Amino acid sequence: NAHGLGGNAQNHYQNGRRRENQLGVPSLVVSAASSKITASLFTYPHEVVRTRMMLGNAHTRMLPVYGLLWKEGGIRGLYRAFLTNVIRVVPSSAVTFVSYELVHDWLQLVYGRHSPPMAVQPPP
Repeated sequence: NAHGLGGNAQNHYQNGRRRENQLGVPSLVVSAASSKITASLFTYPHEVVRTRMMLGNAHTRMLPVYGLLWKEGGIRGLYRAFLTNVIRVVPSSAVTFVSYELVHDWLQLVYGRHSPPMAVQPPP
């Protein structure tokens, strides 16, 4: 068509605006934040152990360091400074996620779903 929209890009937009079934920016921010917090809940203890090992702990293997942290502070020892870490990483994750989604939607709007902007055209 005149604006270079592919069929699927047209389905996502009406009069230049996102359709109702598309997530808005606030929903994207909540999605990004909740996914990052969930991922951090699972991976943060590993980060604590790695940091402890880098600081020169006598143990050279991970499992003994996990055990030492557990003995020193239990679950709190494994999640020490978790809130500070979440406050640090969630905003950047949200900005990255929302930026990606908005640029992705814009590229679909401008170039269509199956036409990359730098597509090499065969010679005539």
